[in-house]
Amino acid sequence: MNRSLQEKQDRLRDFLAGEWSDPGLAILGFREMSDGWSRVTYALTVERHGKPLDLIVQVERESGVVIGSSVLRDFSILQVLENTPVPSPVPHLQESDPVILGGPFIVVERREGTCFDMFKRKDREVLSAHWDRRSALPDSVLDVIVAVHGVPIDRVPFLPSAPSASETGAWEIERCRDVARQIGREDDMYVATAFTWLERHKPADGSLTLVHGDYHLRNLLISGDRVAGLLDWELTRVSDPLFDIAYMCIPYLSGKFFSPGSPSALGLIPVDWLLKEYGRRSGRDIDPRTFRFWRVLATLSLLLIISTGVSAFETGMVRDMRSGWLRFVEPVLHEDLLALLRQSLAD
Repeated sequence: MNRSLQEKQDRLRDFLAGEWSDPGLAILGFREMSDGWSRVTYALTVERHGKPLDLIVQVERESGVVIGSSVLRDFSILQVLENTPVPSPVPHLQESDPVILGGPFIVVERREGTCFDMFKRKDREVLSAHWDRRSALPDSVLDVIVAVHGVPIDRVPFLPSAPSASETGAWEIERCRDVARQIGREDDMYVATAFTWLERHKPADGSLTLVHGDYHLRNLLISGDRVAGLLDWELTRVSDPLFDIAYMCIPYLSGKFFSPGSPSALGLIPVDWLLKEYGRRSGRDIDPRTFRFWRVLATLSLLLIISTGVSAFETGMVRDMRSGWLRFVEPVLHEDLLALLRQSLAD
């Protein structure tokens, strides 16, 4: 272990020992995981009062690329989700002092499971087999997002929220426009075209629920035939639940970037089945034209997330080469946007 990592481990041990009143607390294993653009993540096992406990520590980056995210807000969300059907990690501790680990951080339980990667052919084949044999996994993936949408929104007053159900479309457009302004992409041909179409096709009504905002397989821990954990709550807000369902249907998130991709939502669930079953389980009717609005909006939202990472790399805000690699994803999402807009014109 290098000196810097050892120093962080020592400071974290002292913090945990103090918070849990256990001067004998020991860290049995400590490693830095492959981390995200806005979080540095550590996995560790501690011996707390003589018993092992597996933990995840997430530290907020000083220059994260997810605009407006906050690891401490994530902790508040996890607190709300305790004792709900949503399989989210149990929150243990939060700390705003950046001296300990270089930024505010949270300590949560580490759940067992595997995150599928739709950019790996083997993972796509495994997921396809789940549907072919009608395993319980497609139902579990759907039930989890239905559970998210069922969390009472009066429990999350600290989250960004659309003013009302009828204004979710306009609110989401402005949310995206604000991101586009901040990264200088508002006049980009694809972005501007999408905004023009969205303004002309705003739905007149909708629903107002908790929305995960980034619901795809790399944020789901899978154990056997069930979802064991839902991760990454950085983009969570109160808006229309159809955003999450539309987001699941983005071809890029089904492995489109690498051939062969999958025509199914998340490479797992046929889109027709998803819409029918979501409507039945949530009690919400899905109008095809309204759903197309949310598919365009969700695709634009992901494009802007990707473009934010590219912009952060180009300006030197981050040096992670993965942010530079994201420039190759932008044309894939441009194609997805254009396909949706062409379909609208054809109809």
